[in-house]
Amino acid sequence: MDIFDMMKAMDEISIEVIIPPKPVNPIHGKKFVFTGALEGYTRVEAQTIVEKFGGLIAGSVSSKTDYLVCEDQNANTSKIIDAKKKGITVIDELVFEQLLKAARAASDMGL
Repeated sequence: MDIFDMMKAMDEISIEVIIPPKPVNPIHGKKFVFTGALEGYTRVEAQTIVEKFGGLIAGSVSSKTDYLVCEDQNANTSKIIDAKKKGITVIDELVFEQLLKAARAASDMGL
């Protein structure tokens, strides 16, 4: 195979570039309410982290709340009952940690 044959073969090669999807920051733009105690964070620490990743903090549950973070999703506190009636996602600390992990991954990718 001479140089011309190699050049012709190279013209026939196609390269497909696959760009992986960017990770999504699940906290950015979401409104969080905290109730009760968390094991790994004080309330102020948890709220500060949410704000760092672009989330919003509220003191009470409203129809605009995205997440109510609590120690026990099955507890019958007024905030949890109110959130469930309004269809708001109630999460415990483990799920909160998963959201933080995803937000950190998105942040590490420059988002």
